[in-house]
Amino acid sequence: MKYILIVLLITLSLNSFSETRTYKFTRSETMAGNVNSLEGNVTFSVENNREFVSVDFAGNHKFNFWDDIEFKSSMPLKNGLELYDYRRKGSPVGFTIFAHHISLINYKKGFKTRDVETENRQPYFKDYSWRFYVNYEKDESLSINGKSYEAAFFTMKGSRPTGSENCRPGQPGVIKVQTWYEIETSLLLKQTVSKFMCKPADYNLLEKDTYTLQ
Repeated sequence: MKYILIVLLITLSLNSFSETRTYKFTRSETMAGNVNSLEGNVTFSVENNREFVSVDFAGNHKFNFWDDIEFKSSMPLKNGLELYDYRRKGSPVGFTIFAHHISLINYKKGFKTRDVETENRQPYFKDYSWRFYVNYEKDESLSINGKSYEAAFFTMKGSRPTGSENCRPGQPGVIKVQTWYEIETSLLLKQTVSKFMCKPADYNLLEKDTYTLQ
């Protein structure tokens, strides 16, 4: 009976796991300058192995290109090296983020892999011709909002061929991600996601998004 109670308590503890993280979001660079710029907050809340995302962005009203963007979505929690979009219901694309829930105990400095999961519903990243490269580059100190963290620095680069069945003009054909995790807790501290046009024009930046822990 005692053993059953212990198992039950552990199960309830795991099922009741909850966490909330809020990040400052900025879209500071695009191929068209700052016409598409956005800023605001993204909040990730985890409950019972599901993730609830709340977005509140304000557009650059000087150019009046974007309206204010505010929405909530829910999805299964993504763990590990997964590239996906959080987006409004019914929208095929949204805002891309990479591996924001990982456990650093599974990775040692110098770790490299080409194994990155992508979601099948996103029209650009469901292309099976993408080739990704992840590298745990180094450990370094990172300062955010006046607080210093010891961080693990990861890079992820991906590209796909250009063609009618793959990357077409105006679509992302190259992606580069830089990510910093707190070594002690595996907490995502900061991430930049940069998307570029199809090769050979991959020097043309489509957009650059930055997430910074609040």
